[in-house]
Amino acid sequence: MKKQLRKKFEFAGDVPVDLYLKRLNSLTPEQLLDLKLRTESKKRNIDLTQKIYWGIIGSLTVGLLSTLIFSIRSVSQTYPYKLDSLIGNAILLVMGFLIMAITIQILIQHSHNTIYNHLELIKKIIHEKEL
Repeated sequence: MKKQLRKKFEFAGDVPVDLYLKRLNSLTPEQLLDLKLRTESKKRNIDLTQKIYWGIIGSLTVGLLSTLIFSIRSVSQTYPYKLDSLIGNAILLVMGFLIMAITIQILIQHSHNTIYNHLELIKKIIHEKEL
């Protein structure tokens, strides 16, 4: 059981490049093709995740900013002396939202880069073994 788990996760995660290349060189061509297909599937999944993420973040950003503008306008007409604290809270809300969005994008981009790097290394090893 432990060997099966170790074998399954041998090529998962953020493995150093030299160790990853060493592991790739020990595989047969059939295993390399299987690994390439699985990595290409991961690549398509992360690309789709990134597209969906940008669609959701774009919609939420437009909604948040338009809601804040209308809220500030209506509250400033009703309570003019509360405008300073309302603008401060709105700025904090927008900055918190942007920090959250950037953090999630960093995580997605890291996975994206790792998968693309692994795929390029796999293609390189397959090309070398064919010659």
